Formats: sequence, C-alpha cells, structure tokens
Amino acid sequence: MPEVWQLARTDIGLRCWEDGCIAYQPLTGETHMLTLKAGQMLGLLRENQRTKQELIAELGKEGDLSDFTETLTTWLLQLSEARLICRYPA
Repeated sequence: MPEVWQLARTDIGLRCWEDGCIAYQPLTGETHMLTLKAGQMLGLLRENQRTKQELIAELGKEGDLSDFTETLTTWLLQLSEARLICRYPA
C-alpha cells in the first residue's frame, strides 16, 4: 500500500514568496523556513491527501527525477518531524 500524506492539522499557516515559504505550526508555535518547492508540496497537501508518487509527478516535472525523488523523501521526513505533515492513516 503506498504512503499517503496529509497536513497534520488544518490550521497550519503557509506563506510563499518568489524565493521561499514560511510554514507556521500552531500546535508548537514554531515557524519553519522552506524552499519554494517544499512550500508548494505543503500547499498541495493542504488541498488534498497525496501519495509520494503523486507529489513527485506534480512537482518533479523539471530536472533529474531520481535526485528530486530523494529530495522529496527528505522533505517528507523533515516536515513530518516538524509535525507539519503526517502519513494517513496516522
């Protein structure tokens, strides 16, 4: 069964600019600086749950997919540790 990811909470704040994004986790009061692509990934998860493969297909359209897959895997781990996202069902 593929991993399905979603936001950990519906009230997570997200602001993006040309060069990056900031995510706010209200449960912990922490603010996290993200790359633009990582912020876009968080935005996609805000819209709906997605599998890792769906995220790769939507965000990894340019460049080397094997490198991007590794990067996306790292983002999933880091955002999960920051309690911004979680696997579904948790």
